[in-house]
Amino acid sequence: MKTVKPEPARLGKESNSKKSHWILRANTIFAMIIQKTCICSDSYIRIYHQYATGEDKCMKKVFVYLTILHFFIGVGAMFGGAMGMIYPNNPMGISNDLLKGSPFTNYFYPSLILFTIIGLGNVLAGFLVRLHLKFQGYVSGVFGGALVIWIAVQVFIMGSIHPLHVIYFILGVATVLGAAIVLYKEKLFPMNILIAIINSRK
Repeated sequence: MKTVKPEPARLGKESNSKKSHWILRANTIFAMIIQKTCICSDSYIRIYHQYATGEDKCMKKVFVYLTILHFFIGVGAMFGGAMGMIYPNNPMGISNDLLKGSPFTNYFYPSLILFTIIGLGNVLAGFLVRLHLKFQGYVSGVFGGALVIWIAVQVFIMGSIHPLHVIYFILGVATVLGAAIVLYKEKLFPMNILIAIINSRK
């Protein structure tokens, strides 16, 4: 009697189905833990359910988009900040003369700000995106806005524009736009005002 082996394609589908089932189950348990500890339970459960069940594919893409932005900005800022703290004088060939007219004599304190607020802040925001919190728009908006302000201040003090300034300014604006989409979806301030204006004109 011959043994009938399951088709490879079918095995693959069954394996992926089981994997998805356990991932969903693990995240549901995680959501229950959050609910029990009263940490943003309602917003997390609601948004996670939409995300996990595919009810809102647009928001799924926005969360992925924000995660990539936060980690890219955060890791880059941490590297630059670390180099500036280790080598506060002329780090990576950047002359201390550019700091003339600023309250700093070298790059240690600016690098410390870069490492902690822009670097660690964005990495933390990247991890928080995983929770799909209702107020994620504010978190991403704060750190995206901080990057935009940081670049603007740098350009003002140095009196020159470097290609990296342009790149990170665009990344900061992109993060703020992603945050605005989340706030719009959740109908939170200030996007709720925009929604009210749009609805009043219909």
